[in-house]
Amino acid sequence: MRILIVDDNHDDRQLLRYMVEHSGNEAIEAENGENGYRIAKNSPPDLIISDALMPVMDGFQFLRAIKCEPELCAIPFVLYSSSYKEDQDVRLALSLGANAYLFKPIDPVELWEEIKGILEKAKHKVQVPTELLKEDAEYLKRYSEVVATKLEEKVLELQKTLAERKRAEKILKQQENELTTIFENAPFIMMLVDGERHIRRVNALACSSTGSSVTDMVGLRAGEALRCLHALDNPLGCGFGPYCQHCTLRQIIRDTCETGQSHLQVEISQSNVVEGKEQSLTFLVSTTRIVVDNAPLVLLSLQDITEHKKLEEQFRQAQKMEAVGTLAGGVAHDFNNILGVILGHTEMAMEKLDPNHPIFPHLQEVLGAAERSVNLTRQLLAFARRQTIAPKVLDLNETVEGMINMLRRLIGEDIELVWLPEAETCPVKMDPSQIDQILANLCVNARDAITGVGKLTIETHAVPFDTTFCADHPEAIPGDYILLSVRDNGCGMDKETLEKLFEPFFTTKEIGKGTGLGLATVYGIVKQNNAIINVDSELGQGTIFKIYLSRYSAKDEDVWKENQGSQVEGGNETILVVEDEPTMLEMTRLMLERLGYQVFTASKPSEAIHLTEKHAAEIHLLMTDLILPEMNGRELGENLVSFYPGLKVLFMSGYTGDVITRQGVMVEGIHFVQKPFSKETLAFKVREVLDNK
Repeated sequence: MRILIVDDNHDDRQLLRYMVEHSGNEAIEAENGENGYRIAKNSPPDLIISDALMPVMDGFQFLRAIKCEPELCAIPFVLYSSSYKEDQDVRLALSLGANAYLFKPIDPVELWEEIKGILEKAKHKVQVPTELLKEDAEYLKRYSEVVATKLEEKVLELQKTLAERKRAEKILKQQENELTTIFENAPFIMMLVDGERHIRRVNALACSSTGSSVTDMVGLRAGEALRCLHALDNPLGCGFGPYCQHCTLRQIIRDTCETGQSHLQVEISQSNVVEGKEQSLTFLVSTTRIVVDNAPLVLLSLQDITEHKKLEEQFRQAQKMEAVGTLAGGVAHDFNNILGVILGHTEMAMEKLDPNHPIFPHLQEVLGAAERSVNLTRQLLAFARRQTIAPKVLDLNETVEGMINMLRRLIGEDIELVWLPEAETCPVKMDPSQIDQILANLCVNARDAITGVGKLTIETHAVPFDTTFCADHPEAIPGDYILLSVRDNGCGMDKETLEKLFEPFFTTKEIGKGTGLGLATVYGIVKQNNAIINVDSELGQGTIFKIYLSRYSAKDEDVWKENQGSQVEGGNETILVVEDEPTMLEMTRLMLERLGYQVFTASKPSEAIHLTEKHAAEIHLLMTDLILPEMNGRELGENLVSFYPGLKVLFMSGYTGDVITRQGVMVEGIHFVQKPFSKETLAFKVREVLDNK
């Protein structure tokens, strides 16, 4: 049996062909009604199976054409469709003479069973022309209704499809805009490059970082666009220099392009030319392969972490200084105990001798050496910023005078140090260790600015600030000031350096030769003391730092002078001394007993607590070291004062840490004597605490 299959869908035709041939019949194919009609006219088939919706001539038109032909009208005709499924569609097909109307999809076995049944019925059925075959007008009316309904459905489907497409296009456009915005405003350099690193696209940060436009960068290789020194040195550009074979950026771009392997946050360092200056930059580089128009490209991102790496290095330097400071504090504590014993016993020995005794000059030398060692220890703590800050009234001239020899050693023999003090006394209220820090930092800065032989001048002057001066200098307050100036004839500084001079970690020195904290420390000390600092400098003309400190008032100066010159007496009160260093404990006991005091001693806190519980009479003063076993001196003092409210406390130490200070500044109301101390200093401090109401 020959069966004609008419369908514009190739897959559907092939499915029917397989079914027909598998059942032992011959299959003939046509892709539309017009071709099917032509085939049927030339060689009438035994059965026609036709789709309803087809181009050129649809299934209804094809069915009517077949049924209108006398020699073809008896051929069984089956319409099947996935589009025309309404009742009026079925009625139209049957009224045109269709033997059956089936809906897609349909199981092939079920379809073949339907066809066998149709063929069986067709043997006994006489084909009678219907009115639709005779009357064109009625056919056209019925056909138009079917087509119009289907057309309306298709229009609605098309409208829905178009709306969905527009929505999809809008979303796609929005996503494209968002991706472009993300690409352009990414907080790191973005480049789209090919396997040879030629740039296809760059973002705004890439342009601003290199000082180039998009048109300038597109087409360049990545190294050329980033102003890599090796790429600029070679006339052939990026990739052809002697160092390019080892370039990490080149390697990871090529690897990503060839293998598809992404690289995430690879740290690379490059020597680049930025604004005409050679700089070493560090980037975190990531690469991802993307395919555009069947060509593999690499999305390259570079995050500049140069400043972050500098901060890491500065942090490491700061940690080193912290470690040095901790070491200095520990050394100072033990060393000051030793010096205290030397000073104390030397002083007491000298008291027993006549000044004309031949041993006396030797003891004077020992005492002088010990006092110089004390100053060195305090300067060590000051440089390491571990000195307890306790502002006091002092003569600035005397303080600077005491540092001159140390400063000469600090700057070296090639630099002449000139000291020009104000003729009058220059009283200021300030921690002397901070003056040490200021002068040490400024002198080191001047030393490094001088090449070969040079000159450094330190001066003090009394200067008044009137309202006219303060109007031009808002940070100043009218009054009397002491000017401390440090002038050098070194290389000087440019405007750019002056603007960053006091920034922490800013330095113009080579790596490893400066932390960038010296002048920042000076600035912090000046501001802590409500003082003013000015800097004048020009390249090749040297530099002068001017620090204006408030002059201490005349009334307070008189009190200060009176205290400085007064002779301090001892007393007869009872004192408990707690010190874990035996030699220091014994020396302190001897000093206090010679001053007339009754003294009890303890080497640890538990012993001191037990002693106070046993002692029936009143103990007037607890003099305790701060660094002790079992508990620190402050905890011991708080413990004993809670049981004996009238007990007064004097702390002593070579290094306090943060036991009685807040960020290095002495806590208000706490009495403290710095080790090592002389007998005179001890007498003054003990009497001051006992007499304090």
